[in-house]
Amino acid sequence: MNKQIFLDGLRTAISSLPPEEVNKTLAYYAEIIDDRIEDGMSEQQAIASLEPVQVLAGRILAEYGKNPAAQPPAQQQYSGRQKSGASTALIVVLAILLCPIWMPLAAALLGLAIGLICLLFGIIVLIIAAVVGLAVAGVAILIYAFANPGIWGMPLTFSLGLAFICVGIGILLIFPAIALVKLIWRGIESLCGKIHSWLTRKKGGRKNE
Repeated sequence: MNKQIFLDGLRTAISSLPPEEVNKTLAYYAEIIDDRIEDGMSEQQAIASLEPVQVLAGRILAEYGKNPAAQPPAQQQYSGRQKSGASTALIVVLAILLCPIWMPLAAALLGLAIGLICLLFGIIVLIIAAVVGLAVAGVAILIYAFANPGIWGMPLTFSLGLAFICVGIGILLIFPAIALVKLIWRGIESLCGKIHSWLTRKKGGRKNE
């Protein structure tokens, strides 16, 4: 028996394996034969030093069946689907059993998040109103002081000073107020994004169930 006949017989005997496993096995034994020929054996002696084709094939098939990592891809996918289905069923059962606990908690957290968003909006409105109010109040005092000297019994110079102070403070607070409003707005966007992501996952989970 020469090398080619030996490999052809082994290929036929292990043909039930996936093609890549067959090719890998044939390449392995072809290399063994070549190594022994290089060591001084003849081709027939190198083949004779191996187990008979049927014995070798039986051992290869048996070892392949005992190795979970060597299972055919279809069988691996089937096993994976079985495990995934079992995990999904367990999650659904746990979600139903724990429904009285997690639903009120989820509603409370959602309400807290919405309340926080409303509070942040309120802070933004308050900041804008404070800055604009100072500027408008200063301008109003200035106009009224010129139209009615001695406003509230105060000298004109004091009224003008009060008006300029209000306008100046309002102007000074514009840039810090803008930066603070931007910071709060980014916080609102981030919080809204997290709420949307959470609700989307919950909706997707219900569809999958």
